[in-house]
Amino acid sequence: MATFTFSNGTDLNIVDFGVVSSSVEVFGTQGVVTSVTVSMDIIHSFAADLDMLLVGPTPGRNLLFMSDAGNDMDLSGTYVFSDGSPILPNTSSGPTLAPGTYGPTAYEAGETDANFGLAIGALNVPPVNGTSSFASVFGSSTPVGAWSLNVRDDAGGDTGIIDTWQLTIGTSSDDASVSGTAGMDTVIVAFTGPNSGVMQRNGVSGEFAGVTGQFLIQTGFSDDTIYVTNGGPNLLIDAGNANDVLNLSLSTSAWTVTGSAGVSGASSMLLSGVEIIYGTNFGDTMQETDAVNGLSGGDGNDTIIMDSSLDVTDAFRGDLGIADTLDYSSLGIATLFDMTAGTLNGRLAETFENATGGSGDDDVVGTSGANMLNLGGGLDRASGLGGDDTFFQGNDGSSNEFTGGGDFDTISFAPSASGWVVSGAGASSGASSLVFLDPIERIIGSSEADEVNQYAGLFHILGENGDDIILTDGTAGSLERFEGGDGTDTLDFGAFSSGLVLDLQSGTFSLHETAIGFEWASGGSGGDTILGTGITNILRGRDGTDVLYGRGGDDEMYGDGHRDALYGGAGGDRLYGGDEVGAGDNLYGGADNDILFGAGGNDNLYGDGGSDELNGGDGNDFLYVDGLDTVVDGGAGSDFVHALASTTGIVLDMGVGSIEGVYGSNSASDTINATTAAAGVTIWGLGGADFLTGGGFGDYIYFDQLDLAAGAVNAGGGYDWLLNRGTTAVSFDMAAHGAEGYYGSVLADTVTAAGSAAGVSIYGNGGGDVITGSGFTDYIYFEAGFASINGGAGYDYAIYNPVSVVIGVTLNLTASAIEYAIGRSGDDTFTAAGATG
Repeated sequence: MATFTFSNGTDLNIVDFGVVSSSVEVFGTQGVVTSVTVSMDIIHSFAADLDMLLVGPTPGRNLLFMSDAGNDMDLSGTYVFSDGSPILPNTSSGPTLAPGTYGPTAYEAGETDANFGLAIGALNVPPVNGTSSFASVFGSSTPVGAWSLNVRDDAGGDTGIIDTWQLTIGTSSDDASVSGTAGMDTVIVAFTGPNSGVMQRNGVSGEFAGVTGQFLIQTGFSDDTIYVTNGGPNLLIDAGNANDVLNLSLSTSAWTVTGSAGVSGASSMLLSGVEIIYGTNFGDTMQETDAVNGLSGGDGNDTIIMDSSLDVTDAFRGDLGIADTLDYSSLGIATLFDMTAGTLNGRLAETFENATGGSGDDDVVGTSGANMLNLGGGLDRASGLGGDDTFFQGNDGSSNEFTGGGDFDTISFAPSASGWVVSGAGASSGASSLVFLDPIERIIGSSEADEVNQYAGLFHILGENGDDIILTDGTAGSLERFEGGDGTDTLDFGAFSSGLVLDLQSGTFSLHETAIGFEWASGGSGGDTILGTGITNILRGRDGTDVLYGRGGDDEMYGDGHRDALYGGAGGDRLYGGDEVGAGDNLYGGADNDILFGAGGNDNLYGDGGSDELNGGDGNDFLYVDGLDTVVDGGAGSDFVHALASTTGIVLDMGVGSIEGVYGSNSASDTINATTAAAGVTIWGLGGADFLTGGGFGDYIYFDQLDLAAGAVNAGGGYDWLLNRGTTAVSFDMAAHGAEGYYGSVLADTVTAAGSAAGVSIYGNGGGDVITGSGFTDYIYFEAGFASINGGAGYDYAIYNPVSVVIGVTLNLTASAIEYAIGRSGDDTFTAAGATG
């Protein structure tokens, strides 16, 4: 149950052989008395001289709680009197009666009310000469009213003083209730703990504890002022009639007061009869009602909300905050709010920095400081004057005008439910439009997809939510800051003619400016460098020789015009080189599964790691692949595939991939097939036991002994050349491999065309070669160290073709079945003895 403590701090001088009294006014309690405790700070030189009587507000309720105790001992200190404690001694135990807590004690049984100058009837006496106690005397009585402490010195020679005395009353209720008087009251209830605090009525104070129920404050019919704080139980405030004030300035946190209720953290209140409310030192929200028509924010950044009517008695003050808001959105009428003059349609509305308008046609004049103006619907006009002002624009279908004034001003489209297009000195969104009467320095987008075209003087652009597009104006300055916000946002530098460096990850461009929160970016007509982030980006170089870095994520990159370099980085990227004539683009896929499109121009496509798709497009392209790549398509032009660095063999259908040349892996076994090729191709088998198959046209196939040993070299149709680049002498049957031309190694190869269906061309290329022609006209190019030549049937040519040093050679044409021999500049010996033609 609740307890209440009241003090009288006025010195009470105890006169020799006299009576003095002091009183406290008890208020704020509910229920009846359950316990009483009296404490005092007292000094007196002879304890047994003293008789003390406590008189309550209910007639007959009194207790002689100290009489003739302590013998000749002094009193010095704090003495507490409470039921259930030891009684005072009657004999001396030292020079001073020890301070402490004692039970009511009376050694004198003959005291009367007259001895105290009172006429209250019989006195109630505790032990040792009676049985009364605080509880038995005052219990079940009302605690409200005046309680008096009466002190009598009944012997001569000694005096003393009571510095302070306190009365603590326990009650039967866990509620509290402060009632006003018939006059003007000032009531203060300040909580120092969840259920405890101090209270004051018209200068009279008390303390309370254990109030776990409700705390009622009820004043009368005069102009009363009520102070309350947060931190306690449920407050019920009934201010009565007249012009009453609720002051919340003593609170330690902000209040939200709407209608007849208020909340501050765990604290709450219900109120009636209040006409004026003063806020706290924090950011309060207070709402006008039919009854409450005067609101003052106090310190802190407050919001004051007007109701739907504008009365002659309305008065609103933002007071001491630096960003107080007047919300008149419920009015729905045309308004003129002059924040500098402090009037709204002629009513007092002063010291506000921010305004929230309604559906009417609002006209707002700001102050010389920073203002935030959200005018709602209607045909609105706003002038910020000085300071860094912010204007809020929705999409209500109206046409508004904003004038920023000096300093750094902002337009925010955050209230809009649809995207806006900002261009030049205006903006539009469906039927809604906006005109800037002077430059606005910052634009904040809506929650939808916005398009903002930068103009001279616009330095900061924030896209906010939605997939926004920000188009720069082609200049760069240290004040510029572009932020995409949430959504998939694009930063477009199409107006830039000089190259720039844009790093989406670090959020910088041209070294000094800021560009953060963008996923897509486009360069200008100069040579740009654009770097992505660790997530998915779309990067476009446009004109100029650009360099694009995707970094992480599944990126899309477009080089567009000129010779560009595109680096996909981590993630599955799509790279498009763009159309150029002549020197093309360099595309690097990165470690993951990428798709590369060279498009026009002579491009270099590097799949790098992963299972990539390489598409050369027009032009003579070089496609750098490995055995993991799934699509290799050269497109139009003469295209070459490079797999030299691949550690796994490639499988390539040159016809399907429109490939004209291939370099196989340096270390693995490749399968390269040109059967469906539309023209002759060039194939280099390089390392590993490769499967090499030509097409139906004149092909050049470079093989080695590993390929030959695997039996996987086949020239196909057409006049094909097979070129031996091996390091081991081989035996080569041209007919078996479909070759019409053969170029040997530098070792002693054995080459025969005996089974060929037409004449062939054979280059021995050094070493002790054994060469056998076909039954048709052959061209045999031999070296000086050949072992034997047999032209076979037909009119055959033997042509000395030294690889390095020219020396004289000897050839028996008859024995070699050669009909025509050609030497070089050395001393050659050609004999035809026994020839028949």
